[in-house]
Amino acid sequence: MEGELGTVLWHLLAGSALLFGSGIFPALFIIKILDPLSDTFRKVMLLPAISLLVVFGIAGWMVVITGKFDSTSLMLLLIFANCMAALFHWKRDVIRVRRLSQWELMEERADLLESEGELPKAIETESLHEETTELEEDVEKKKKLAIDLASSRSWWLPLALATAALLSLLPLLLFEYPNGVDWIGFSTLSHRLATSGDLSLPAISEGNWTYPPALPATAALLENVVGMTPASAIHLVGQLSLFALIWGIAGASDRWGASGPTLLCLALVPALFVKAHDSGYPTVASQLGLVIGLLVLLRPIGERRRGQDILFAICVITTGAIHPTGALYLGTLLGAYLITHRFGMRREIAVSRLALTSAVILSIAAYIVLVTFAPRLLSEPVFSEYGWQGGFSLILFNGPVAIALAGWALWRTRTSIEVVMLAVWIGINWILTLVHLFNGIIAFSFFTLLSYVLYSMALHAFHIPLAIVGGILLSNSVKLTPRERPISVDQDGEAMVQEMLEASRNLSVDEISASAKEATDEESALMWLPMTLPKPIDKKWMAAVFIFVLLQLTISNALLIELSSHDELRVQTKGDRDLMSTLNLPEGSVLFTEDAHWGNAYDIDAQIGVTTFPSLGLVDVQVNNQGHARSAILKDDTETLRELGVTHALSSPMGTFGEVFAKSPYWEISRDIDGSRLWILKEIPTSRSATSSTFVYPDENSCIAPCQWRVDPWWMVDADQLMNRPDSQPFLSQGDISLDVPLERGSRDQTVKINIMIDAPSGLSVEIYSIDDTEIEGRHYTTDGGWQQLTLITKTSLADELKVEIVVSGGGSTWVNPLAITGRGDQLIDHDGVRIHWVELRPMVE
Repeated sequence: MEGELGTVLWHLLAGSALLFGSGIFPALFIIKILDPLSDTFRKVMLLPAISLLVVFGIAGWMVVITGKFDSTSLMLLLIFANCMAALFHWKRDVIRVRRLSQWELMEERADLLESEGELPKAIETESLHEETTELEEDVEKKKKLAIDLASSRSWWLPLALATAALLSLLPLLLFEYPNGVDWIGFSTLSHRLATSGDLSLPAISEGNWTYPPALPATAALLENVVGMTPASAIHLVGQLSLFALIWGIAGASDRWGASGPTLLCLALVPALFVKAHDSGYPTVASQLGLVIGLLVLLRPIGERRRGQDILFAICVITTGAIHPTGALYLGTLLGAYLITHRFGMRREIAVSRLALTSAVILSIAAYIVLVTFAPRLLSEPVFSEYGWQGGFSLILFNGPVAIALAGWALWRTRTSIEVVMLAVWIGINWILTLVHLFNGIIAFSFFTLLSYVLYSMALHAFHIPLAIVGGILLSNSVKLTPRERPISVDQDGEAMVQEMLEASRNLSVDEISASAKEATDEESALMWLPMTLPKPIDKKWMAAVFIFVLLQLTISNALLIELSSHDELRVQTKGDRDLMSTLNLPEGSVLFTEDAHWGNAYDIDAQIGVTTFPSLGLVDVQVNNQGHARSAILKDDTETLRELGVTHALSSPMGTFGEVFAKSPYWEISRDIDGSRLWILKEIPTSRSATSSTFVYPDENSCIAPCQWRVDPWWMVDADQLMNRPDSQPFLSQGDISLDVPLERGSRDQTVKINIMIDAPSGLSVEIYSIDDTEIEGRHYTTDGGWQQLTLITKTSLADELKVEIVVSGGGSTWVNPLAITGRGDQLIDHDGVRIHWVELRPMVE
């Protein structure tokens, strides 16, 4: 996060308190409905996830419904939600100790009838006029449950939870800005909401961003209330979402006694951690809905109640405001639940309120998607950047160890209803990956939209299901519901007796008697007996996984710490950030920026127009003048620029327009920070604007061993690529390179600046020399880290050219370069060195 350590810690504490505290009473109320027997320890695990989900839901749907964002209104809504939750929480406690009304008794029986398909005989014959009382659970039963919970938890669980929290939040302390590129777009949306209150495109464009607003709106709340920058707010919300998700899944797994092992299995799989590292924060945050989904669906069917069904439907709506993937996975989990209980139970049951409510919600969502979004994709093909998500990508991002554990668990515990449901869930998610087999095909726009929703799903579709199944396998005290198999009453008596004897090991005499009685009823021809659940596996497997996780976490976090020293991997340079964050332009100014990550000025004043904007989600664009401005700049068409209102321009050393401005007589440098420049348009050239630079780019012939000729990782990403510089550069860990710079007539016998653009990690030594006939001038630099402009001021002679020599030393240290995984880098096991981009010679003007 941005700022000194004290500022970062303050923002971390204040932001966490605001986000988790703003939904604490609704979260407690939700937990009381979904898991009334949870103890304090489990509530602590569940609270961050459910509380953050409440904030996301209120913030997101406020923007969806009103089309506006206002931090004061949002805070009032959150306060109102907490007051109402506290009131209902108190009312629920009161109701539990009074006599039930006749209407409540009827509702109670209706609930039981829906869940079981019929009323047990004892309740069926009970008079509705009989007075009953609903009391708190028996004290002894609660004590026994608390003892069982405490004994089933691993002794190291509190330490593991603390470690998970620390490692989830560690990137906030290591990295000033998030990694990846998506955070640029999220920061733009967040700042737009915080300043203008809507998601309209900045002037001079017309249109709107169509993107789930929950995460940007929550970050905008941090920006307005805590005073954080957009990048820091997005970074904090994203990492807190990851932390809350880990604790929430562990808390949900605690219901069946597998919290510790599930937490271990979550650490086995890199998928969601990679997605968070790549700043795919909304996708990660939308998985918070699975915490409620698991609490509602992964439980015996007879324990479900009306309030849980309603909460599940609300959860689907909430996750849809964060990202559609979360709602989609809740839908596949619901599908797995219905398939399992419709075809795998001992008797057919009526479609429950849960199915009806969720079906209505999902149908409405599908209709909105088809009518609103899908028509925009009529001419777009199915998109699959990473290939088939159900093949190699699935193995790569989920790991063979976790997949092997899950496969073993699915086979070994196939006699339990919960594991069958999880197996069906994984299967449905895997079937969805087949949409990527139609990559490039233009057919139904719905499939195109689905491919966008499932983009990189190998990173987020299987992590949680695989971890839950693996945790069930490793737990030595897991509580599962056995499946039941039928035995015909017409079978030989000996076979039936044998089955009953085998079942008697797991059933009491009363249960066997009841099952036998049921088999003799006229409406039943079968006796249903539970299948045998497997015994826990040997504890040595848990110890082996524990050791493997410790080793994996040690290595991965060591690599993360090493990566934090490589600022050259940022999507914007330090100069870009310093320049953009300190812009002070007159109101009404229009700024031209490049159509790339380094050109998105996400934190400028809302009163300043910008020609470009990040393409995040499905952008509804009515007017886009970026192309007109771009063409006018290349043609030096100042009249068109005046008509568009363009007054200034920003150029980044990562882009290609810096050379265009430096050679044009109509652009004057206002500020220059390490090659990141603010330009002012001069319709009538001045002596400063007319000054022209000479650029020399190294070629492969000038790169002689030990110099390496390496591909530019950003060359293919540049949307405004002008082809005015090579797609590769020389890379030096040790050694030197020489370049000949031609001296134009206006640069001879003049004082000039020699600007050398490099990118490198910090601490390397670079010496630059200018050699003009017999005159040699030099300067020594130690790299600061990232993109850096090294400047040498010298006096030229009357010669035709000037030789520039660059000497590098101090490199060679090995590190793991994640760009190789994304396809933008050429070496996974990389080494420190200096990449040389160009040499610029620019005359100095008073």
